[in-house]
Amino acid sequence: MSMERQFRDVWERLRGKKPSIRDYLEGVHVEQLRGITDLTLQFPYPVMVIGGTQGTGKSTIIAALACAYKVPKAKIRDFVPSTFFPQLKLSPSGGLPSDAKQKVKITYSYISEGKRLEMTWARNESWSRSFAGRQNAKQPERHTYVRTLASLTNPSEVRGVLQLDRRKPTSDDIDPAQIAMAARILPFRYKRLSRISAGARDILFAWRESAQEGKELSYSEFHMSGGERSCLRLSRDVSHLDNAIVLIDEVEAALHPYTQHVLMLELQRMALRQNIQFVVSTHSPAIFDTVPPEARVFLERGDDGVVVQTPYRDLLQKAFYGRSFDKLSILCEDEAAEAILRGVMDHLIPKIRIRQEDVEIGRDTGKNEFPSHVRAVAKFNELEDFIFVMDGDAAKEKLEAESAAAPKRINALLLPGSSGPEAWCLEMLAEHETDYKKVFGFPELRTEKERLDNLYAVATTRQQDIPKLILNDIAGALARSSSEVLREVAKMEAGVGRGHMKEFVDKIGDLIQDWRSR
Repeated sequence: MSMERQFRDVWERLRGKKPSIRDYLEGVHVEQLRGITDLTLQFPYPVMVIGGTQGTGKSTIIAALACAYKVPKAKIRDFVPSTFFPQLKLSPSGGLPSDAKQKVKITYSYISEGKRLEMTWARNESWSRSFAGRQNAKQPERHTYVRTLASLTNPSEVRGVLQLDRRKPTSDDIDPAQIAMAARILPFRYKRLSRISAGARDILFAWRESAQEGKELSYSEFHMSGGERSCLRLSRDVSHLDNAIVLIDEVEAALHPYTQHVLMLELQRMALRQNIQFVVSTHSPAIFDTVPPEARVFLERGDDGVVVQTPYRDLLQKAFYGRSFDKLSILCEDEAAEAILRGVMDHLIPKIRIRQEDVEIGRDTGKNEFPSHVRAVAKFNELEDFIFVMDGDAAKEKLEAESAAAPKRINALLLPGSSGPEAWCLEMLAEHETDYKKVFGFPELRTEKERLDNLYAVATTRQQDIPKLILNDIAGALARSSSEVLREVAKMEAGVGRGHMKEFVDKIGDLIQDWRSR
């Protein structure tokens, strides 16, 4: 089974399992903490990936989530805000730390033993917990594992501690089940893993099969790559967990992109098998590719503090992570708009002799979100490589998007028609019935549209949804999908060159030529 097929399979299975999970962290709200003024994150999928540039609060979120639960057998100060957010840095005036000037709050929303619960950590002079006024409420218990870059200790530091530690080091073998995860991720076959420990520090020793028959390799983590070390330690620490939350900062550290894919597939399978919830941060586009769209969160720092770029867009992701070199990106609203654009490109690509792979179309964004997308793209100096295409009824939103880019200019267009793509398509089918009888081989397009208009006129359906329903019915009669009909009509209208479509084709063609000339 291909890697893509494996991911899609585990996505569907995890989506199906989530409603039945009895212990789950649904979200967190952070106020006035380390530059985060007011930020809410929701976790709709059991394996969430948080991205963003430096200074957008990814590590702060990971640390805040580490304080969500009371952890069985943990020390009293192991998973509390005072440990993860020590107030050591004084303000320039020499007074209280800058965070202490305003009330810091971290509020969690849980499903705990099948019931909904809310809890807040708040700090005045010290940290305290509250439960939204509920009496005798308790912080829910759950195993919690946290890995930060700081916890990936350099082996030389460990060796120094072991050498100086007065206690006699002990040696023990690690259960093979605890390295099974690493064996599935790494291209090695381990025969044995052991550790030498003193206090809280330890060093790993591995034995694995050699390429030479009958021989084996043995070595300590002083001779391991950073990726091998991190996978072995992660496997040892989390493979035995059940009903836990695992938090990993920069999950891709020291791993090849292919290994990142294998690791994320294994984490999602663990989430499925062992009821583990994962929240990881990353700078890697390969990591984002491994989870479904609802599991991708991009943090952006704006004038009002850190915000979530919601919902997350694949096209924007590629721009933010440097994957849009030599590509022109077109961002539109939905599947219908994408179909129109693809029909236009079917006409334009051979005409202006541009490669199809040079133009990338992204969608699933509401018209009200375009200004925030424009600001984000502008920050990464990608505006010249983007065309923003909105539906015909989004003139107001187009002006707002153009204002968001000021003083820079953006490439923004409206699709033909005065409403949505489906309504425009129906107009074309009715007005040019003779042409489309030849295209689709359906003799009564106008009659069928009139029948459906009368049918839906008395329905309680929302007015803006009626064109979508009518087009879907007509597409069914043509044995096509709505997207196929939209694309064919757009290609036809672009080729004939009439009405608003001619104006749209001319404009987008000019923008593509300008981009290519640069």
